[in-house]
Amino acid sequence: MKRLMVHPWLLVILSTAVWCLQAAAQNAPPATSADEHTVLNPTARLDYNRHQFPDAGITDFSYLRDPRAGERGFLFTGTDGRFYFEDGTRARFWGINVAKTSVFQPKASIDEAVAAISRAGFNLVRLHHLDDVDGLLPPDRVGNPQRFDADNLDLVDYWVYRLKETGIYVYLDLLDFRTFHEAEGVTNAEALGRAAKPYAVFDNKLIELQQQYARQLLIEHINPYTGLSYADDPAVAMIELCDEHGLYFSRKRWGQLAEPYASDLQRKFNQWLADQYGSTGTLAEAWTDVEGNQGLLAGENLGEGTVMLFPEARMSGRSAPAQPDEPQRLQRGREADRQLFIDSIHAEYLRRMSTYLRGRGVKVPITAVLDFNKIADMRTVAEGLDFIGTNFYYDHPYFQPDKQWRLPAFYEGRNPLGDDRVQTFIPRMLVSRVWGKPTVVREWNICWPNQHCAAGMVEVAAYSAFQDLDALILFTYDIVPGKDHIEFFDVRHDPTRWGLMGLCSRLFLESDVHRARYRTAMGFSRVDSFFPTWQPMPTEDYKLGWVTGLYTLFFDDDAPAAGPDLLLASGRSASGTYARENSVICANWDTEDLLDHKRDQSLDQKAGYQVATVPGRTDFYTFGGTMFSPGHRQRIHTDPAFLVSDVRAQNFRPIGTDAGEESCVGFRDTARNVYVFRRLTAEQKLRVALDALGQMAGGSISHRQVDEGIYTTDTGQLTRDVKAGLMAVDTPRLHAVAGNLSSASKARTSALSVATAASTGAVVWASLDRLPADKSQHWVLKMVTVATNTGQSLRHHHSGADGDIYAVDLIGSTPISSIGEKTTRPTVVSLDGREVVRIYLKNGSWELLYEGGRYYLACDTEGIEVELPALGAQVSYTPAAGGEGVEQLERQPFTYPRAFELLQIKRG
Repeated sequence: MKRLMVHPWLLVILSTAVWCLQAAAQNAPPATSADEHTVLNPTARLDYNRHQFPDAGITDFSYLRDPRAGERGFLFTGTDGRFYFEDGTRARFWGINVAKTSVFQPKASIDEAVAAISRAGFNLVRLHHLDDVDGLLPPDRVGNPQRFDADNLDLVDYWVYRLKETGIYVYLDLLDFRTFHEAEGVTNAEALGRAAKPYAVFDNKLIELQQQYARQLLIEHINPYTGLSYADDPAVAMIELCDEHGLYFSRKRWGQLAEPYASDLQRKFNQWLADQYGSTGTLAEAWTDVEGNQGLLAGENLGEGTVMLFPEARMSGRSAPAQPDEPQRLQRGREADRQLFIDSIHAEYLRRMSTYLRGRGVKVPITAVLDFNKIADMRTVAEGLDFIGTNFYYDHPYFQPDKQWRLPAFYEGRNPLGDDRVQTFIPRMLVSRVWGKPTVVREWNICWPNQHCAAGMVEVAAYSAFQDLDALILFTYDIVPGKDHIEFFDVRHDPTRWGLMGLCSRLFLESDVHRARYRTAMGFSRVDSFFPTWQPMPTEDYKLGWVTGLYTLFFDDDAPAAGPDLLLASGRSASGTYARENSVICANWDTEDLLDHKRDQSLDQKAGYQVATVPGRTDFYTFGGTMFSPGHRQRIHTDPAFLVSDVRAQNFRPIGTDAGEESCVGFRDTARNVYVFRRLTAEQKLRVALDALGQMAGGSISHRQVDEGIYTTDTGQLTRDVKAGLMAVDTPRLHAVAGNLSSASKARTSALSVATAASTGAVVWASLDRLPADKSQHWVLKMVTVATNTGQSLRHHHSGADGDIYAVDLIGSTPISSIGEKTTRPTVVSLDGREVVRIYLKNGSWELLYEGGRYYLACDTEGIEVELPALGAQVSYTPAAGGEGVEQLERQPFTYPRAFELLQIKRG
């Protein structure tokens, strides 16, 4: 589908020009700094047990956003795959979700929430679940020309208005939780469930109702507070058509869809097949692969419309499922056609909805959230819409099958920085990071009661900045009265997650963390995208994003010669031509077409390499530095292997040779920096890719990062030590350590070091005057650790091959505790080799701001001893910022008097 744009020629020129300017000065400081604003918030609401809307800290990060949203014009997607405003400014967003009943709270609460969100540095809010029965679409208004609940619509209007005036942009959803009704002309509506998944993407009546809702909400309705429709308001920056929808998201219900929708979908499938093949005989021939496997089942007839879309139940016992929650496997040609049919259904839905909105004046970028772990769906969205929306939750709770969202809940409790699996942030998120499209992580969280939330928050902010993502939207900020304890997702009262928000905003939105030096991509041809390999995503090679910029790149037949600095073949088929430099070529499946009719040419042969092979085998191969260190012997299965004599005869370099140096695992074309293999596991590909990058970067990157479990980015600014469970952020104006803080020898950067009795948490130092640590006279330093509810009940549930599982029996209530304890072993934080603070506290949370000789300190634990070495033997402090209250003189270390009290401290 060709996407419509506002003034296309102007936007193309503008976005290209901006990209050139930014490429030349990507690390320039922001237009404004904290020193140009008042960043100390002397009246900060710090007590998360007393205030309904506690502040994220004593530092006001509202200077990170625009004074008023929309002043830069409408948002659009540039030709470089980034967001821009009409004035040419690059747009990046640090956002938070406000969902469901939280949207429909009194205006006084909305005012308070917007103010707190602003001070935490957010510049985007996603309004989610507007279409619930308790929201805009109550059931008693079905059939009413004024379908929306007027009071709730007024509250949505007020959110948009208050956010706009505060400088915060709005992300609006369309189809989230809607309940469809018979009175709307929907057949068997009671069987469809919330959002009518997956029916709403293929049923004509449901699509028409979605268009009607979008027209009434975005175009016809005028916000009385702004005087604009949402379509005409540039403060409304993005539109989402549907939330976690489509046929792949509903795969567990395949074969059990409600009527008449199941029959209608079956009819559409048979019509699609008839358009492709014409007759049952031609279809049977098409669904017979090169090995003679047949896909058509006995009795299926195209003319009679009986070719089943979901035949798995009939095939029970015929083939094994790929995964426990996956359907039975079909013959590959049949499954490929099913995926192409689903793609056609999804693509048509996206086309109808987006064309409808564009034709009625919606200007801003549009997305739809289908299955972001399914390559086929990612390709469909990338080809049809303006940006990619995705999710990431670490340690998301799960429940007993028949007791969804009822306790007990189960979780793992791992430290995300010590987790080497692909379920962590970077591998999981980068599957849906598509070349040429902005990436919006529109829901993410490190879920309570995992006690390593602080580590995960810093990880997400830092690596998102490194990967140059376009927007992150934390889930969620719940403002419903009475919800004043910590919950799985709500961060409002959490001293670890909410307490880091301001500094994470700073970390992501400012340019301290440089974007990746190199851009690498995983290449997917059209066949790769739709050929059924049943390979779970993400794969190990997506860990490459811990080191360099990584994308998923879609193409049809020929991989692009330009674009990524290094291109890796996905390995999902032998289709596509990689006739370019700086590539890693391999194919773990030999098919060259979607129906698996042809297996004549390998991927390396298509790339122009005609090297003799020998039959493969499982054997020990000796490596010379690529994939494994020189002299290392590794047992590897080849299928086939390459003939070493022919490799050398063509001036290529063998990779991994057998004992007799007759065969090798692969070879390197050194003239083009191309690495060629017939087969590679995902971990082997990761190793090779790191070595290929090392050749480009001068040897600073290699497979040794996998061996050591220490991944350093190609900018040198981020280090993830998996074995230590720790990461470091090391930039001139921002330093952080997060994770296993008890590893004192590793809890350091070039300027920051931490020694503490706390086992887990995060320590972040940020310059507020743009000067590095050895020169800054205005900075903030914060430490957070853990948080619990009173009365929460957690227990060990069981141990398995993949680790321990814990259960939540009771969530608990207030008061919240950070388990702060007085201790004789101080937490010592040093900056540029000089001790900044000694605080005799284990766990707990505290924040220290320095400005021109004065310190401001707040802590959530009273009665602890504190020492600020730079102030000498005696200090003077007032128990309120701004000099109010009685001045106290004490020798160091002095006693911090009352929890959450903001002190101004100077030399006594």
